[in-house]
Order: sequence, then C-alpha cells, then structure tokens
Amino acid sequence: MTAQSAQARPSMRILVRDYVLMGRTLNEYLHTLISPWNALAAIILAVGIPVTVLRFTQGLAATTNLSDTTPWGLWIGVDVLGGVALAAGGYTLGVAFYVLGLKEYRPLVRPAVLTGFIGYLVTVAGLLFDLGRPWRLPYPLFFSFGLTSIMFLVAWHFALYIGCQFLEFTPAICESLKLRRLRQWAEMIAPWVVIIGAVVATGHQSALGALFLMTPGKLHPLWYTPLLPLFFFV
Repeated sequence: MTAQSAQARPSMRILVRDYVLMGRTLNEYLHTLISPWNALAAIILAVGIPVTVLRFTQGLAATTNLSDTTPWGLWIGVDVLGGVALAAGGYTLGVAFYVLGLKEYRPLVRPAVLTGFIGYLVTVAGLLFDLGRPWRLPYPLFFSFGLTSIMFLVAWHFALYIGCQFLEFTPAICESLKLRRLRQWAEMIAPWVVIIGAVVATGHQSALGALFLMTPGKLHPLWYTPLLPLFFFV
C-alpha cells in the first residue's frame, strides 16, 4: 500500500459519513430509518416492486386497463401534470432570482431548483413505466424529427430542461465538494442557463397543453380549445 492510498482512505470514510450517512455513524443512521414515513414507504415498495416486475415481464396489459381506445390513464394526471407542476418552482424562482433580480428569494432558489430537478427525473422514471416499449424512449429525440410532432417537442424540452436544472444546481454541488474554480465558473454561467431554461420551459409547458389537442373526443368540450398551449403556459 502506497502512502497516497493510505491518505486517501480516511478521506473516503469522511465522504461516506458526511454525504451518505448524513454525518452519523452506521448504527445511528440505521436507527433514523425507523419512522412512520419510512414504514409507509416500505409498504409502497412491497406492493410496487412485484407490480414493477410484472409490468416489465408481462407488459402494460397485465398491470393496467389501458388500450388503444383508452390510451391515457393516470400518466397524464400524475406523472406529467403532477411531476411537471412540482418542478415548476425551480423554473419560477430561478427566473425571479437570476433574471428579475429579486434577491430576497435567495434562500429558496437552491431547494426549488433541486426539487425541480428531482421532479423531472421522477417524471422521466415514470415514463419508463408508462410507455409500452420504454427502450424506445430516445426515439423521439433522435429519430422522429419534426417540429409538427408534439412528442418530439416534449422529449427535447424534457431533456434540455433537465440539463439546465442540473447546471443551475451545479454551484451547490461544487461548494459541497470544495471545487472553487468550477463553482466560480458554474455561478458565472448560471444566469444564462436560467434564461435558456426559461425559454425551454415556456415551450415545454405549451407543448404539454398541445398534447390534449390530439384528443378532441377525450376532452370535455368545456376545456377543449386551440388556446390550450397558452393556458398551460399561464
């Protein structure tokens, strides 16, 4: 064992303790896992894991009631509308702080951006379950080109906005890892990333509304209007 590897081992233990175990010992961390919310999460996992295995081995028909006549189930209400709405806080507060100069929102920017980033990742994870053939998820990005394709626009908006939110959160990651030069670079480009993300999010929210324009027979006449993309952005 070299002297350098001997010095690296304590730093790895400190890294695991601070960032994985949240500054606790292993026994202390395991004790914190015993809580009512974690018990509820365990029950959800106990039900969800077998259903997940069934879905990916037997297909959507074995776990849902979806069909060609009823192609949208909980996906549009939970994954897309719920997840994207949860993630909208990062977009809104990022614009308020970096672009509009509302500095009083500084304490809320990082949690909002992190929530938005996680919200979009969870939405993409949900899409892996909802799509009949999830391995074709990259297809709208690289093969189905065309600005008249709603799924082409939604796919690229998702991908670009996730990238923007990751870059927005990069200063916090660099600060935590004590990467000063990289943090300065990340903070320098942050306002520009927010502006790009705002443009992408504007198109993304509108494209989600345009999804409903493809289903005139599924949407109540009270809600069906060509202005849906504008309403979704608002």
